[in-house]
Amino acid sequence: LSSWYDTFRRVTFKTEVIPLPEDFVQYLHEDGIVVADDGQESDVEDDDSDGWDTEVAEVQRFPELEQSIVEAISRLGGTVLPKLNWSAPRDATWLSSLECRKPSEIFMLLKASDFVAHDLSCPFEQCEDASMITRPDQYSLVLRRWHTLSDGMEFRCFVWNNQLIAISQRDYTAYFPFLNHLMFDIERSIHRFFLDSIQNRFTQPNFAFDVYIDRPPRLRVWLLDFNPWGACTDTLLFTWQDLELLTDQPQSTDASLEQAGSDSEAASRDRIRDELISNKHELGFVTRILHSEESVRPSPLHMYRLPTDALDLSNSEAIQHFVDQVRNFPTQS
Repeated sequence: LSSWYDTFRRVTFKTEVIPLPEDFVQYLHEDGIVVADDGQESDVEDDDSDGWDTEVAEVQRFPELEQSIVEAISRLGGTVLPKLNWSAPRDATWLSSLECRKPSEIFMLLKASDFVAHDLSCPFEQCEDASMITRPDQYSLVLRRWHTLSDGMEFRCFVWNNQLIAISQRDYTAYFPFLNHLMFDIERSIHRFFLDSIQNRFTQPNFAFDVYIDRPPRLRVWLLDFNPWGACTDTLLFTWQDLELLTDQPQSTDASLEQAGSDSEAASRDRIRDELISNKHELGFVTRILHSEESVRPSPLHMYRLPTDALDLSNSEAIQHFVDQVRNFPTQS
């Protein structure tokens, strides 16, 4: 986000970017979640009075970073949504809301997130030059002013060769009946926004971008984020084959049919292409939303709801087994 914010600040939510010191990046790499409450001293006493031989992890503090975060949160209205360079810790919401008011809440989310861990360990794994670059020169903490967004009004837009080719409802885990009545205006609002604010201004010709649209009557479009054109980006209600066919590239025709290796696969591609063309908007793109409750899909974040060991304790038999183990655990004499 830090790479494009200055260019598009007029059409996105107010944001502050804080460079992260290297010792904090290493702290995020470390196992375990040990976060000091705001105002807590860093010295932790190892109290062995209960007879257990326990080792208390040292609570690390980053005074200058924490002060920068406190000041940024204040400038942004008191509540923020945190991100690393690319990802928000959406998979850690089982632990805490993404609506953060102090540094300790942000640190806890970042430490608990697999998405953030991926940004730290292998952010460029799907890039062509992944063997040449393993991490960015600078990791940054991105703080965005918190806004309570209306469900169902976020969309992902796909751009090929600087042309808008597809729009997908972003949240496919719920059916929003009102979208059926609003899509005529929503499609035109997004298309106008793309022409006025996005087209030929982003650094790449092929990409995806996410938007939020204010509920009627305003229907103002806000830019949320950009995403690369590639497998790391969720295509939501489309598939990559759908999008490839919409690009009208050579690999979508003769070369792909030869590669498919069978008449049935070639026929399937023809059928999909015909369906896409028949649903293409007069403005040149295809839109997909959910039209019924039966179309709802499960959330990919369900697997991140709770740690496995917490799920294991979600039934009475597992809890009783745990209690029995504790009772039988040998104690020091």
